Amino acid sequence: MIILFRLKYSLIMKKNLLVLCVFILSWGTLSSQHVYVEGNKFQVNGNDIFFNAISGPWQWRADCDINFMRRNFDWSYWNQEFQRYADNNINLVRIWLHGSGNFSPAINTNAYVDPYGSGDQFWQDMDALVALAETYEVYIMPTFWSFDMVKEGVSTYYQRYRTLIQDDDRMGSYLDNFLIPFLNRYENNPWIMGYDLVNEPEHMWRDADCGHLNQYWVMRFFARCAAAVNQYSSKPVTIGSMWIIYNSPNFGSPDGDPQAGWNRYTDASMRSYFDSPDAYLDFYSPHWYQWQNTSGPYERTVQQWLGTNDKPVIIGETYGGDLPQVYGSLTNYYIQSYLNGFDGVIGWKNACQNDGYGTWNGISPATNAFYNAYPHLVYPQGAIVCNETSIPGRIEAENYCNMSGVQTENTSDIGGGLNVGWIDGGDWMSFRVNVPASGTYTVSYRVASTTSGNTFNLEMGGGSPVFGTVNVPNTGGWQLWQTVSHNVTLPAGQFDLAIYTPTGGFNINWFEIRSGQSVGNIDQNVNIAYGKPAFASSVESTAHAASFAFDGDGVSRWSSAYSDPQWIYVDLQQMYQINRVRLDWEAAYARQFQIQVSSDNQTWSTVYSNYNHLGGVSDVTMDVAARYVKMYGWQRATQWGYSLYEFEVYGNVLGAGPQFVTVGQGMVESVELSLVPNPSSVEVLITGIDEGADVRVFDVLGVVMLEIKAQSPSLVVDVSAWPAGMYFVQTGDKVKKMMVNN
Repeated sequence: MIILFRLKYSLIMKKNLLVLCVFILSWGTLSSQHVYVEGNKFQVNGNDIFFNAISGPWQWRADCDINFMRRNFDWSYWNQEFQRYADNNINLVRIWLHGSGNFSPAINTNAYVDPYGSGDQFWQDMDALVALAETYEVYIMPTFWSFDMVKEGVSTYYQRYRTLIQDDDRMGSYLDNFLIPFLNRYENNPWIMGYDLVNEPEHMWRDADCGHLNQYWVMRFFARCAAAVNQYSSKPVTIGSMWIIYNSPNFGSPDGDPQAGWNRYTDASMRSYFDSPDAYLDFYSPHWYQWQNTSGPYERTVQQWLGTNDKPVIIGETYGGDLPQVYGSLTNYYIQSYLNGFDGVIGWKNACQNDGYGTWNGISPATNAFYNAYPHLVYPQGAIVCNETSIPGRIEAENYCNMSGVQTENTSDIGGGLNVGWIDGGDWMSFRVNVPASGTYTVSYRVASTTSGNTFNLEMGGGSPVFGTVNVPNTGGWQLWQTVSHNVTLPAGQFDLAIYTPTGGFNINWFEIRSGQSVGNIDQNVNIAYGKPAFASSVESTAHAASFAFDGDGVSRWSSAYSDPQWIYVDLQQMYQINRVRLDWEAAYARQFQIQVSSDNQTWSTVYSNYNHLGGVSDVTMDVAARYVKMYGWQRATQWGYSLYEFEVYGNVLGAGPQFVTVGQGMVESVELSLVPNPSSVEVLITGIDEGADVRVFDVLGVVMLEIKAQSPSLVVDVSAWPAGMYFVQTGDKVKKMMVNN
């Protein structure tokens, strides 16, 4: 079983065999693989884990029904399943055990559960399943009950299960004869991660074909089950609620269910149904599908979604594939859920993949991409210790968390130490960072190359999104170093930042990330839309004119006519590089709207869309050049119009920035430096340099384009990949203007 894990990492560290060997020797024993809850996170052996997960099929049958244990357990099929889980970096599979209840548990004609004998087929099947989990090192989260068990037309014994759930003695027979023996049997096996007591119990009282059971008795039964787990097992326990409206007070009851609109799974709530200190859940696992009009974990934090962040939260079920019109790619869903504070996502598929809610091919790209971005979270039991860099800061390239294909070597660059080299097409490195706030940042890279035309991407670990692309110049040697820079928009939070190259052909020593607020010497906390000309499709009255959305008042507001669609835009009066738009909505807000931009007030481009807005403040980051910014609403959330207290825009004036005197006060253009040719579109020969002196080239915004220690009185700089414009060459107290005309 350890060999499987070695193979995964051998692909990553194909040139770092020594590191790989040390890494494998640090592998712990099986006893260290138990999952436990620490605060509001899951941990394994002291390290956080994110469940990069999938729903498992119940069994291989042509009809794909949900009966499983004690009937037709196919070891060969499950062996293949666990093999591809491991091969695609899935670390948890959620598996229903009772299914529709036709074969498990052993319920008799009086609606009591009989005990299983030691040789019962159920235990044989379950033992085989757990053995496969251990072999492939993939956790199982068993789900015991489902609403299907009380559903007429699905379960043969639905009436018996309805009777059991609403009777304390019969409940006790399930606990004593099935649940507690199960807990005792597998308590010491770490590969059963924890327990999901029931799949979507709310259907039991919501739906007529489930009997409209009394919700008190449904909750009492599962509160008793939770108490049993906490009394007899150290493993965490949860309930898979069908919709966040049953797990949160933040969304009310969109479909009118009087039992919704609050979190019925808090400790206090669980104990109100069964008075025991052990009646509680260790984590939450609400389900989310695209038909639910209550937002999703990919766009809301745990606090925003649940109204609390006191326990770990897994998305217990979700659509297993891409939904371009909803959340885009499932890869984005998994990664954004993690960035929003969630602790796992379980993509849905059934055995035949025929229910329209997900497929293997829809899920596996997301699990692989998440692993590539955060391998230490998918397999924390073997994760490389990786230091986090707080931004702003400089990161030495050799201090990667994970990589593919590169090696390190001694460097002769300023400061010495190591640089990363032997970089080929397709190679990458990832680094853990903590970005304090979303916005524009300047990233500078120390690079060396003997050829032109090489590029690399700065991207989120896993490949999406790509924040920017850098052209690597020909510096004249593998140890002749230059600094290249670009501006990127980064999200806030802790994540893995990756450098990926499609070409290779360069060395990198370090890269540095600093706040974009220093670029152009512009205060990015200034609302550049304040007091600017405003226009709207309509106004409710003169007391709610368009200009009131741009007056900085916070009380006055623009309000439109009571119809769809409506729009409002601002003329910034010159071009800006916009990095943020903030909309402060009144109670009459947009359910669906877009943010659009234009440079000429004729052609508009959509830079942001929200199809399920819930009101309040919309704070959107972007990186786009524009003069006009518009809110275009096409569906109101109320009977009233669209109403904004404030419409704020933030960014930098294009072309604005400090002059070259910011390089050093009192500097004047030197006659000692010579630049030939000047202007140039290919190479520039710089002479008049003191041997061994530091040479820097800045653009008009003060961004370092090149930083190098001169090896002779002359230096050739490749400017073929630089944007056209003015630059400044500086060495010591000498400064010279340089023009690039690409």
